[in-house]
Amino acid sequence: MNIGSIRKRRRITLLITGLAATAFVAYALAMTWRMPAHEIKRLNNLYSDTIQNESDHILMNDDIFTLHREESFLRSRLAMAESDSICLTFDMHDSLLMLELEGVAIHQAKVQQVKMSPIFSKMNRSAFVQLFYTPFRVDSCRATIVKEPIIVQKAPADTLEAARQETVRDTIPPPPATYELYLNKDITLIIVQSGDIDKKNEVYRQFVQNSLHRKVRNIIGNLARFQVPDYRPWIMVFVGQDDAATTYRAIPYHALVTIRI
Repeated sequence: MNIGSIRKRRRITLLITGLAATAFVAYALAMTWRMPAHEIKRLNNLYSDTIQNESDHILMNDDIFTLHREESFLRSRLAMAESDSICLTFDMHDSLLMLELEGVAIHQAKVQQVKMSPIFSKMNRSAFVQLFYTPFRVDSCRATIVKEPIIVQKAPADTLEAARQETVRDTIPPPPATYELYLNKDITLIIVQSGDIDKKNEVYRQFVQNSLHRKVRNIIGNLARFQVPDYRPWIMVFVGQDDAATTYRAIPYHALVTIRI
């Protein structure tokens, strides 16, 4: 085989490889573009049973829709109040993130900012009402801060030793308080420390990278099976650093959550 034939085969191979790569990129873009619409359709089908047998055209009335949303919020809180554990309530209307115990607010945090997936505004109104009709449950979570901090301190032998001990303050700044609550019904509630965030903090950087890797693995895995990648609607809530840490450490691992948006 002469050099000309070898070069020709290489050009053909590169051309085929380039066409295959282009086709895969186009396929990936098309499938990921369908993710939100696919999730909206899934939620509408799953929660299409309208509350109290109201039809969709009745809920198109803004006043009636507002009343049903308020009823869903109140019913969810009432159901949550029956639990003897600390629960979490996010009230977007009053800009509050609350810790509640048996229906009584024991801690309130002022919400500084809210971002959310556009899916919620595009759902059928009946499905939207039904989605928030009952409390959510935390299935799992990830955070930049520890949930149960442990402080190890050597007890002094006597009062003289206690007087000689000096309290050494930790000069290392804590990582930005951020955590993700993966709720049932495939919703993600993200609590983020408001204000300036040290994005160069190693713990925070690792947290963000792990979140990105999880999303990429999900997309690639579904694309390999010729399926539309999963899409989890999300709500991102910004509160003060202390409030973010307090709420995360106060709620149990499988806490109940009520959301009003």
